[in-house]
Amino acid sequence: MIYHGRTGFMVRADMLGAVNTFVKPANDRVCRLDIRATPQNFSIISAYAPTNDGDEEEKDAFYADLDALIDSIPEGSFPILMGDFNAKVGKADEPLTDNGRRLLDLAVSKDLVIRSTMDKRSRGKKITWLSNDGKTRNQIDHVLVPGRLKSAFRSVVSVPEAKVGSDHLMVRAVCSLNPNKRWAPRAPPAKTDRPFAVGRLVEADKAKEFADRVAELLKTNPPEEDATLDQLWEHLRSAILTAAEEKLGRQKSLRYFKETTIVADNISTSP
Repeated sequence: MIYHGRTGFMVRADMLGAVNTFVKPANDRVCRLDIRATPQNFSIISAYAPTNDGDEEEKDAFYADLDALIDSIPEGSFPILMGDFNAKVGKADEPLTDNGRRLLDLAVSKDLVIRSTMDKRSRGKKITWLSNDGKTRNQIDHVLVPGRLKSAFRSVVSVPEAKVGSDHLMVRAVCSLNPNKRWAPRAPPAKTDRPFAVGRLVEADKAKEFADRVAELLKTNPPEEDATLDQLWEHLRSAILTAAEEKLGRQKSLRYFKETTIVADNISTSP
């Protein structure tokens, strides 16, 4: 996992060798991963836009920073933008939202196409966000690519069967690009456990069991009175992990990700 604030990437351990640079701007709503590939390098931007009814200044700042991040992509590398743009780009029976207009303006100015809107598919494969009551469904997560390379992306679809613990659905883009793993040392094999089954916390009884166990662990083994903030955090973290292991257990193997997920701390970063 490579992340910056509210955005980031999950990269297969055996693909980390193709990562050139991870760019972290001041705005944690965007970040960029530069990849060495054949026939051409590419740079993936992860984005999380303010909501459509959000503060105008915040939206202006987001798009200004996103624009600058695109402009700073290394020469010879092409951009791929993906993420939660909170943008409805409109169609015959739906109005164009302000965020949708901003996204379209960006696409035009950077010679990009919104690839996630181009495939002919059922509405169920277009929806990327569901309201808590299940009554409102929108396509607000998008993938943008250079117009001249749109044919390299064979499909962009939502994957409702993937359980990701969010009101957003996973969006899968399939493309014909080959990262050059041989250009950099192969990452060491990862042997971390599967993530905790935090989805079980939606069950009231299970959530109470977990909270009670955390409280019990903290009470029976209190920290030292002169403990530092780091020590206090480590004490709390240990209690949470122990309670999670006992009361939640681990997720079953997911077909969409390998179980060898690691936190990548050896990637070159750039502010």
